[in-house]
Amino acid sequence: MKNNFTHKIAICGATGFIGSHLRRHLEEAGHHVVPLGRELFTGEIQRLLNLMDGCDTVINVAGLTIDHRWSPAYKRQLYDSRVGTTRQIVEAIARTSSVRCWICASAVGYYPSAGCHDDRVPQPSGSDFLAGLCRDREAEARKAPDTVRTIVTRFGVVLAPQGGAFERMRRPFRYLMALVPGNGAQSFSWIDIEDLCRAMLLLIETPQLDGTFNLAAPEPHTMDATFADLRLHYGRSLLIHIPAWLLRLLRGEAADALLKGQCAIPGRLLESGFRFRSSSLRHFLKRLDDRPER
Repeated sequence: MKNNFTHKIAICGATGFIGSHLRRHLEEAGHHVVPLGRELFTGEIQRLLNLMDGCDTVINVAGLTIDHRWSPAYKRQLYDSRVGTTRQIVEAIARTSSVRCWICASAVGYYPSAGCHDDRVPQPSGSDFLAGLCRDREAEARKAPDTVRTIVTRFGVVLAPQGGAFERMRRPFRYLMALVPGNGAQSFSWIDIEDLCRAMLLLIETPQLDGTFNLAAPEPHTMDATFADLRLHYGRSLLIHIPAWLLRLLRGEAADALLKGQCAIPGRLLESGFRFRSSSLRHFLKRLDDRPER
């Protein structure tokens, strides 16, 4: 049963790509949002506690982009922006009395590339850097007090009409070409930003829901199938596969984020009665022209 009263929700990462959409969606639903800025995580925890005071829900969607060459220094920044912030938020939650719901973002990169992973049953994690990053962040998130409803959301690649991954994917179509990473056989789990925000609202408003949720569209795609749908939508274009060796030369270890993929099934969301507005990439593409400009 949904909880329909107004929530006071603290969001870490509220100015980022996902966080800005989520903040607007929650405010439009009538909830009060308190942004937790990056500067709160560089000093005394009291400043964080002061802003979280009175909040019944805390969400962490913060994290530096993985679309960057992973030098040792940048790996440390990725770790601090995800695991470090999560650790500090959990410490602050333990020192408050108002927080009842805690949602921490993770990613489908937690899973191995082989197989298809349904959140209704326990799943193994992968063994690469991204999987370790997700695993460590989730471990910190689950250290919250038992009295707090804890939810881990594993996001697929988040697609929105403007910006983010989708803008990078469709840009070459302006020049009648598409750039497909690797051989295209890797899985590609994704979610429409509107569905992500609607799912997060459902999790906040439904006290019976906790644990791990895959936030990914229910129809799995390969990278090749994804670009085939894009080609169908944008018209005749040349599909160019970028060899794995070239991507690794250009991006180093960060090429793994493009060359490896995970198949994630949102079993628990579907069981909860959630209905995706973009259940397939074709649905997402058809809906692009129906959305108001933001």
